[in-house]
Amino acid sequence: MGFRVCHGVVVSRRALPVLEDHGITCTRDTLADRLNCATETALTDDMSLESAYAEIARRAGRPAAPAMS
Repeated sequence: MGFRVCHGVVVSRRALPVLEDHGITCTRDTLADRLNCATETALTDDMSLESAYAEIARRAGRPAAPAMS
């Protein structure tokens, strides 16, 4: 998607390594051990970014974007 910095009001500990591994600096107001939401439950730690994005897009009722680099 091209962004390198993001800010979240609440960010899960699971999200930070994924963002950092892809060169994205994330600030947050609150760091949660885990978010209690169906999307975070549906995503697995071994999913590729493409698979995770496709799952999020599917849940949002949108077509998946082309492969990310």
